[in-house]
Amino acid sequence: MKKDDDILARFSKDSGFKVPEGYFDDFSKKMVEMLPEKPVVEEKKPTVWLRIRPWAYMAAMFGGVWCMMYLFSDLKSRSSMEYNEQIAEAMSDEKFVDDYMNYGNIDNYDILEQMYEDGIELGSIDSTIN
Repeated sequence: MKKDDDILARFSKDSGFKVPEGYFDDFSKKMVEMLPEKPVVEEKKPTVWLRIRPWAYMAAMFGGVWCMMYLFSDLKSRSSMEYNEQIAEAMSDEKFVDDYMNYGNIDNYDILEQMYEDGIELGSIDSTIN
């Protein structure tokens, strides 16, 4: 162990490099001079629209909800034939009903099914035809 102590004593702890005298005295001043200047950003004053925009969006949202409620709240009563004048007028016209029955999307099966639901039996139709 004594040999190791001698080695440490022979070599100094000094690395041999030294900072020049007075280097750190004006270091901060030199560094500040080397940095570029920051551009000054001016704060923009918010415009009227930027201030009222959230309120305008909220008003538009409530207006849309109100319109949807108005349109869809009374949908069933407005779709029935009693309240729809155009459908009631068309259904009261016999020519329209005949054309619809003849040229519509109703086939013989649908007509027979409707007759059965109304209580008309096929046997009673045959006896009235002959």
